[in-house]
Amino acid sequence: MPDDAEEIARVHVTAWSETYRGLLADDVIDSYTVARRRERWERILTQEAPGAATFVAEADGQIIGFASTLPQRNPDMRPVAEGEIAALYLLSSYHRQGFGTALWHACLTELRRMGWGRATFEVHRGNAAAIAFYDAQGAEFHMPADADHLIYTVAL
Repeated sequence: MPDDAEEIARVHVTAWSETYRGLLADDVIDSYTVARRRERWERILTQEAPGAATFVAEADGQIIGFASTLPQRNPDMRPVAEGEIAALYLLSSYHRQGFGTALWHACLTELRRMGWGRATFEVHRGNAAAIAFYDAQGAEFHMPADADHLIYTVAL
């Protein structure tokens, strides 16, 4: 899977721009480059940690979305949830076709496999489409993370 780093980075940058343009400053959006994301994804895809997994969605032989899980990174959230959905991104032209739901369920399956009971994830408070998706998946608002992000939990 480390060979997928370039394609995942491309999807990450494109989906991030599609999602956050207008919510974040243009210079922040433009600072996300495929080269920088590729380096990060090469590291992520070669790390071995229990509960750390990355899943991809493909259409016509191309990666069009991805999601990743991790053990809980936030020490304050460890009493609430053992796992974390660290990312779920999908190119906008593939929204509402079941790809996001499939990625979501892959994450939940992996976190359950670890024997964990709950997971958290963060969402930008201005990302109405993502919030509606997570609400439809049964996730629950937990608390604000900061001025711009919300923490949700999901039972596994």
